[in-house]
Amino acid sequence: MFIAGNRTSRALAIVWTLPLAALSLSACRGGAPKDTPRGAGGGIARPIPGSAVERKAMALVYSGFSSSRYPKRAQAERELVAIGEPAVPFLIYGMATGDSVARLHARRTLIDIGPKVVASLTPHLQSTDPELRRNAAMVLGHMGPVAPKFTLRDMMISDRDALVRAVCAEALGRVGDRGAVPDLL
Repeated sequence: MFIAGNRTSRALAIVWTLPLAALSLSACRGGAPKDTPRGAGGGIARPIPGSAVERKAMALVYSGFSSSRYPKRAQAERELVAIGEPAVPFLIYGMATGDSVARLHARRTLIDIGPKVVASLTPHLQSTDPELRRNAAMVLGHMGPVAPKFTLRDMMISDRDALVRAVCAEALGRVGDRGAVPDLL
């Protein structure tokens, strides 16, 4: 319990918030997204760029999404959508390891790229990281009829994480899978 006049409580509050502040500040400085305390995105390997387009995509994900300025993040999103499929591995890595703002922008960009991301994103539904599974299900829910309905349905029933199950149910509703209705009841 925090009591306003208690020095020990205030000191503990400061000690607990310092690591969070350091994570937030490091995200605003630019550079590669920092791995979160929960690990490296469920064992996802950092993609290695081969072409100039892939190097540009990597730079946009790592520096554009970690900018403290919204216009720079929005510009990075637009450029990554224009790059399209070559940017997908870097966006998935950013969605797995970036801070919350970078994950949000990576999700939105993958949704804007469209159905071309389904094949690359579907294997990540089996990740050990529940946040990556949840983010992958969110994106796939926006893909319409090409979304892997049976995989999402299986996850909705049997995933260990309650939030992943809820997001899978929402994704199936967004896709319009009426076959999932009996599983919901």
